[in-house]
Amino acid sequence: MFGINVAASFNSPRILEAMANEGQMPHWIAKRNRKGIPIVAYIITVALAILIPMSFLYETTLVILMSAMVRFFEFIVIPIGVVGYYYDKHQQTILDAPKNWWTDVLIPLLGVLLTAFLLFEYDWVGEFSIHGHLNWYAISGMIGGFVVLPIIFALFANWERK
Repeated sequence: MFGINVAASFNSPRILEAMANEGQMPHWIAKRNRKGIPIVAYIITVALAILIPMSFLYETTLVILMSAMVRFFEFIVIPIGVVGYYYDKHQQTILDAPKNWWTDVLIPLLGVLLTAFLLFEYDWVGEFSIHGHLNWYAISGMIGGFVVLPIIFALFANWERK
């Protein structure tokens, strides 16, 4: 658990800052202090590094399960993005690269199907219960992280573009 938090402390603030600079999150997340540190992104990272393990009562096994489950969702979003780029569904100009239907459409879609199957077989009850009771912190964290925050950030990003 400590290793996950340490690893996140290096990458997450910079990723949040880059996403804010690209307009994918509110621009104020990328603001830097007088020493050049994106302090808001660091505060968000620290808050998440404290709250996520706390929601699982600092049980390492449960935090590892949560980390693995989040990877499942990544394995769905990224292949869908690859297929979108193949069909030119992007908003910005990208490098002109050779396209191949097998590697840019078929393999990513197979990956999405395999990931969907694994998610279907996943132990959701074990993930969201601690000692026989529902873990409402984890459930609300998942809803907040995968539904509420993306909607809020999309609204902020659209508002800032206007």
